[in-house]
Order: sequence, then structure tokens, then C-alpha cells
Amino acid sequence: MKQYKIQIDNEEIIIEQDDDGKFIIPSKFKLQGRFPANIILECTCDEVIEGKHTNPECPCYMLDEQSGKWKSSPGGMTKFGGMFGSGEDVKSNAIYTDFGGASRFFYVAKASKSERNMGCERLEEKHWNDGRKTPKDFPSLRKDTSRTNFHPTVKPLKLMEYLCVLTKTPTGGIVLDPFLGSGTTCMAAKKIGRDFIGIEREADYCAIARARIKAIKPNLTLNLK
Repeated sequence: MKQYKIQIDNEEIIIEQDDDGKFIIPSKFKLQGRFPANIILECTCDEVIEGKHTNPECPCYMLDEQSGKWKSSPGGMTKFGGMFGSGEDVKSNAIYTDFGGASRFFYVAKASKSERNMGCERLEEKHWNDGRKTPKDFPSLRKDTSRTNFHPTVKPLKLMEYLCVLTKTPTGGIVLDPFLGSGTTCMAAKKIGRDFIGIEREADYCAIARARIKAIKPNLTLNLK
């Protein structure tokens, strides 16, 4: 086990690295987020294999080809070069040890099967086909299958949470989705504690949205004095 000492905001932090090369980060730094400029890319790959995008027409693939692969700094200094800066060391107050192209800061993976079907356990399954013949049911290849949430374009919950936070007004505001679909926007609003209104004309999708929204528990923080 190796140990590294770094200085963050006048505080000395010890990071450990195990025999497999994995860094063990103090829990107080794991909740810090990285927020890039307000740009969100749509991944169009059928598969993302170990973080590598596979479709040359995908904007994430193109961005990674330009940026190359690089590893986040385990300490308080990060080197930015090429299209991202002058190549000089820049101080960073967060600790990350992931590896990959620049696209990982700008996109969210497609909704998983468990996320898509959240709350729908008691709903009736319906057959759905997106035009491809091979039976598959995982995020990158959803083809000829039966499912409880059969909406064709289920949005990632993390993406909608990000947008609900981004659009929050000083008074909170109400999130309005006039084309609710399977309810992900209202799920996200409920999760972060915002009021919401969803509008959907299809009765089947309304049932799915109600079930999914009901399954969400809001993140409530109590300020006790």
C-alpha cells in the first residue's frame, strides 16, 4: 500500500494506493462534482466498451479523438494541454482518479434496465420492437423485447436531475414537462425537491409515469438549529 500526501486548501490529505493501482480517496472528497460549461453531448453509440465510444459519427467519439486519453490527477495539480489549455499545471481542489477522453465530462450514459423499470414492477408487460430483430434488452441495444416500461426514449435520470438543478430559480420554480412520456423529468424534480407538472396524452405512458414518480424518494436535508 502506497501513500501520497497532498495539500488542499491548507489541509494535508493522505491518499492511499492499493496493489492493483486503485486510489482510496477520503470520503469527504467523493461527493464533490465536476461541472463543465453548459454543454451536453448525445451519445449515439450502440455500445460503449470500458469507456470507449464505438461509433465514429458519435460526438463523444469525435471529442475523445481530439482530446486523447488522459488520467485525472490523484492530487491537487492537473495538467491541461492541447485544446484544453496551455499545458501548464493547474490547481484542483477535488480528487479524481478516472481515465478516459474528454467526453466523460459532457455526457450521461443511457438509462439502465433497472432505472427504466423503476416502480413498474406491477404493470403489465407489453411487446415492443424498435425495428431490429435480435432480442436484446440492455441500454445500448434495446430491440425485440417485452417490458413494463415500453416508452421508446427513456431519458437518463441523472441528466434530468442536472437540468432541474441548472434551471432552478431563486424561489425554486415549477418544472413543467408538456411531453412527459415515462416521467423521468418529474422523477428528477421530485428527487431534488422541486415542484413539478407533467402533461402526457397517452394513457399507457401516464400509468408508467405515475408508477415511476411514486418510486422516487426525494433527497431531503433538514437544517436543524
